[in-house]
Amino acid sequence: MVEVVRWQLELGTEIIARIDADEYDFPFTYGQLVDSPEFERFRRYFTDDNDWLEEDQELEALCGEVLDRGGFVLREVPSGVVYQGVCLNHNGRQVVWFRHGDPV
Repeated sequence: MVEVVRWQLELGTEIIARIDADEYDFPFTYGQLVDSPEFERFRRYFTDDNDWLEEDQELEALCGEVLDRGGFVLREVPSGVVYQGVCLNHNGRQVVWFRHGDPV
């Protein structure tokens, strides 16, 4: 049986998504988005930037907001350890995979 570990994707003081991670294949962690209506607003941010339109003012504003708020971090809920340098991907549904940088 695989242990499920809860993570939070945070931006500033806001929880953007909760992730139940249940699979690990270094350097990636795989899981399901849980209770994540806030994530929908930022979903495009986590797509391949090669797919972004060149002059998308809405996306530019979103990226500016993320930078202004200090960028995304991942918090491992059981330990409370926070990681910067988030590289999170999704397959268009609720499945995500990510790797994290160094603890802050």
